[in-house]
Amino acid sequence: MSQQQELAAALSRQRKELEDIIRAKDRELEESKGKVQMEETAAQFTDVLENELQCSICSEHFIEAVTLNCSHSFCCHCILEWRKRKEECPICRQTIRSQTRSVVLDNCIERMLESLSETVRDRRQQLLKERKALKSTLSESGSSSCDDLSSIQSVSTDSSSDTEEPSEEGDTEENPVYYII
Repeated sequence: MSQQQELAAALSRQRKELEDIIRAKDRELEESKGKVQMEETAAQFTDVLENELQCSICSEHFIEAVTLNCSHSFCCHCILEWRKRKEECPICRQTIRSQTRSVVLDNCIERMLESLSETVRDRRQQLLKERKALKSTLSESGSSSCDDLSSIQSVSTDSSSDTEEPSEEGDTEENPVYYII
């Protein structure tokens, strides 16, 4: 073999080795991109949990979430305690006319917590136990709980009429009509 052929063979081997290294680095890069995306997704879950799915009364993730007629949500226990003092939304101060259990929010929180740390999940379990104990205490004393509430509770804003029939003026912002279900 001539020196040129040997040199060409050596260059060919080096090229193949470099191509193998480049492929390995590309795989590494793809794997790290996947890890970064997973970390970003977990950070987004945490951000949503911390900023959107927390009760503004107790600052914990919703436990037995309840949504009011004004569309603000709270823990059932928290809003029941709040309503003992005031019949208005703690956020917008609109009169509370109805509240509805939001199982969707509870399920969403539970699913998101599955992907978070064990510490966060343990804290949630502790809170659930505490709230369950409070609910037992309240039900023994005869206080209402979220389980006692119908899907929608409403009161008529027209105090001169005891009926729940719609007024002839219809449903307006100044004179809304509510139905008890």
